[in-house]
Amino acid sequence: MDKQTINSKKARDDFADNINRVAYGHERLTITRHGKKIAAIIPVEDLEFLEELEEQLDRRAIDEAMEEQGDDPFIPLEDLRKELGI
Repeated sequence: MDKQTINSKKARDDFADNINRVAYGHERLTITRHGKKIAAIIPVEDLEFLEELEEQLDRRAIDEAMEEQGDDPFIPLEDLRKELGI
């Protein structure tokens, strides 16, 4: 997969071409402003992969948190209010 860096002016001037390069050429474009990376244009397949990976990491974190809580992971609302002093 090709990776290329372009400045924001070129990204704006060649927007349609850049979208086509990403959509059909499966390129990844990093956009810079004043030499700093500010955004990226990636194929939708890459985005879906990243979202699925994020979902898996979230599920794993939830599972680990639930495991740490043991058999009774829930605190009654009244107990939580007392604990927080509200």
